[in-house]
Amino acid sequence: MENLNWQSHIKSLSNTLSKTYYMIRALKQTLSTYILRNMYFPHFQTKMRYGIVLWGRSRESMKILNIEKKVIRMMTGLKKGESCKQKFKDLGILTVTSLCMC
Repeated sequence: MENLNWQSHIKSLSNTLSKTYYMIRALKQTLSTYILRNMYFPHFQTKMRYGIVLWGRSRESMKILNIEKKVIRMMTGLKKGESCKQKFKDLGILTVTSLCMC
């Protein structure tokens, strides 16, 4: 297990989640944060959860966390670099690192 490399999976997942980010971003102007949150779960988190038990603790998983933070910042109107920790709590969304510990 020590020699397993999840780079190709993480790269593919990053591309998929980035597309989902842009979809949600395009809808931000017309939808409330509540509805965007409800879209987050089936379109972002379900894709992120697939196989998370296997790849979630890899070094590469931080790329997924960065995309997830980007989505939360965009949904809630935070600027790049602002902490989104409280927004995760407010929205009831677990981070990728929290999900792989469950």
